[in-house]
Amino acid sequence: MIQIGGLSYVLNDAGSAKSVFGALVTSDANLPLPSDTSRYVHAYSEVYEYPTRALDLMYGEASIGKRFEKG
Repeated sequence: MIQIGGLSYVLNDAGSAKSVFGALVTSDANLPLPSDTSRYVHAYSEVYEYPTRALDLMYGEASIGKRFEKG
């Protein structure tokens, strides 16, 4: 029996933690724009894959930026 938020819960065998191995794949890239190499596109993504899960995690982001030279 465990307590969560002041309420008691009883775990069954299906609720016990089990060890599984999965995979995490990440990618990260900065690509300069051909028209102006001081500007760039940045892309990042993550994919988690576990063999026993139907809904794994996928995450991605993209942004643009500008480099400023100093000196």
